[in-house]
Amino acid sequence: MKRALLILAGVVGGIVALVGIAIAVVLFVIDPNDYKAEIADLVKKNTDSDLVISDRMEWTVWPNIGVKLGKTTLSDPIGKETLVAVDKASVSVQLMPLFSSRIKIDAVTLDGAKVRFIQHADGSTSWDRLLAKLASQPEEKSEKVSFNVKDLDVRNTSLFLKDEAAGVERVVENIIVKAKDIDPDKSFPVEAVFDFRQQDADGKTVLAKNTFSATIRLDQENEKYDFTNLVATSDLSGTLMPAPATISLKGDIAANMKAQQVLVNALDLVAEYKDPALTAPATVSVKGNVNADFNKQLVKMDGLDVKASYPAQGLSAPASVSFTAGVVADLEKTIATISSLQLKASWPDATRPSPVNAALASNITANWTTGEVTAPQLAL
Repeated sequence: MKRALLILAGVVGGIVALVGIAIAVVLFVIDPNDYKAEIADLVKKNTDSDLVISDRMEWTVWPNIGVKLGKTTLSDPIGKETLVAVDKASVSVQLMPLFSSRIKIDAVTLDGAKVRFIQHADGSTSWDRLLAKLASQPEEKSEKVSFNVKDLDVRNTSLFLKDEAAGVERVVENIIVKAKDIDPDKSFPVEAVFDFRQQDADGKTVLAKNTFSATIRLDQENEKYDFTNLVATSDLSGTLMPAPATISLKGDIAANMKAQQVLVNALDLVAEYKDPALTAPATVSVKGNVNADFNKQLVKMDGLDVKASYPAQGLSAPASVSFTAGVVADLEKTIATISSLQLKASWPDATRPSPVNAALASNITANWTTGEVTAPQLAL
């Protein structure tokens, strides 16, 4: 037994030594900078674009083997447009799968990336040549690359979009994205923060500070996309808006693109309108479940619960409206049916001894093409 253990220890030690030698050869003998020209030629062949790696490429050894890039640009040589510019990027792969000729991505880091997309006045875009070249390439499926990314870290990234015909510029900037255990066959958590800025031809702006978190599953083969525990917020401002506003959204979303169906469960939408002329922000909240079947041209909302509050000057308390109902909208027939509608409204005018109240209960059918509305058993 002792001899067998010594032999086993020797075998394990030999394997470790071979792995160490392989790593040493890669790190100290092979210089990735020697292959810059070949990488650029490969990109040129497949995209018709120019890749320039300005800084030195370096190996990374911890926690897994990988390569790190400095300043790098991808440009369209015909349109003289820089499509992508990156300050720093790194990709690491797990070591042991390499010995079986497989690549398993461990971590991807992207820092300071800038993507530019220009739509010219004639309708063409700065990305047309690159996308056309990629579309002309035969699709190749590789079983040697596993896209199970353990750690994704994107920071200080921006996306610039310009519509020259409309004179509108849109920028998504300060993008931070963090995700772990990305697997096409499993759910994984994602967190994102980003700012949005739009400016029209007259110089008027819309600004938005956004946050997003969810557990995502992307089944691309079946075209099914699930977002569970979704929490998103957006703080809106800018000269195009009469006053700042905040929108928050919670819920679970399931989209089946093949069936053209979208389900939203436990929807919780809240909007605040922060007009300085009001004594407090005006609010609207919407709760319910939504089933949109675009193949059948039907949208159903179950358990719809809407509340609104408007704290205007001169009121003893905020004016309010609330209603509950079930809604079915037939988009093909342009008919909406509202069932079990219960609506209440209150206007507490300080000049009156008591609030003005109203209540309505009914089932309502409306045709938005003909304008016909029926409300049987209306109680007002």
